[in-house]
Amino acid sequence: MKRDGYVLLITIVITLLLTLTTITLLTVVYRYTGTIARELENLREFVIK
Repeated sequence: MKRDGYVLLITIVITLLLTLTTITLLTVVYRYTGTIARELENLREFVIK
């Protein structure tokens, strides 16, 4: 019975870690692509001027 509790705990911890990692990666990617989009926008305005 005790071993099942440990397995459940480990599963929960791994799930939380995976979720945090995914959220972090998504945030980084979102910021990075947002920055690229802004740079392209600035470049386009510069070229038009």
